[in-house]
Amino acid sequence: MSNNLQYQFKAAVDYGFKEGIDKHAVKAELGKGKIDKVYSYKARKSLIQTGAQFANYLKINYPQIKYIKDIRSEHAEAFLKDSICRGCSNNTVLQYKARLDKLALLAAKKYRTSVHYMEHLKINLNENTKKVRDKAFSRADYDTIMTYTKDSKSYSRVGLELAGMTGARAEEITNIRAKDINLDQKIIHIHNGKGKRSRDIPIQNKDIRRLTELILALRPEEKLAPVRANSLNQYLARQCFRLGITEYKEAKTGVHAIRKMYATEAYLERINSGMGKEEAWGEVSEILGHGKDRMDLFRVYVKV
Repeated sequence: MSNNLQYQFKAAVDYGFKEGIDKHAVKAELGKGKIDKVYSYKARKSLIQTGAQFANYLKINYPQIKYIKDIRSEHAEAFLKDSICRGCSNNTVLQYKARLDKLALLAAKKYRTSVHYMEHLKINLNENTKKVRDKAFSRADYDTIMTYTKDSKSYSRVGLELAGMTGARAEEITNIRAKDINLDQKIIHIHNGKGKRSRDIPIQNKDIRRLTELILALRPEEKLAPVRANSLNQYLARQCFRLGITEYKEAKTGVHAIRKMYATEAYLERINSGMGKEEAWGEVSEILGHGKDRMDLFRVYVKV
């Protein structure tokens, strides 16, 4: 196994791919035991995609791992928790888990070695959804990352800038277009956010100059950060790793933690201006895209 992890997973899938064989007939013959073969192009594609995602996650968060045989259950568990905090549904996470199990079986067959990363793996979807996302980015850490990457031309860095300016979700950030920035009215329009709801986010005076620079050379329909939502989290994770910022890695969170930083600062700014708790949170909750009467989310987003 001298190639990178992504190639190792793909090679294992291709080794086990048996086109034109009826898997139902095989199952009837072998019973309910695990089968180290792949029988459809659809299954092959899904396994290769999940293998690539898993390999990329390990490359960013556990760069010391070079071979499939060295992956442990804690690494697979961390990958599944990361999927939860990126907003994947329980069904999607369970599909990932099933594919990781299949990939381990295929790799063991291909490389004739023991692959143990699915042994003793525990993932409680309900408990982990609460635990892994209960973390806000600190302003100091955010500023450290933005200073460290100030010369970067990456669209993902622009996405992190927008996250700090707006508190928007990663998926919403990657869909902000130049025409959505209204500097005269000092608003950023979020079109078809979560639940297909649109809203306006106020622009702070300190951000006007930077937003002007960002949209200056763009056509109205062009996006400011034309990347996938997960690319923002991956970019953030890489910078944290390079700077030795580890607490968010353990919390398995990303842009969502910057969203909480924004919410906390926006709430305190309104409290300091004389607003009451419910009024201040009501405004912030609307900016976040949750609606005004959501006191049940106050402790989720405001970390004071």
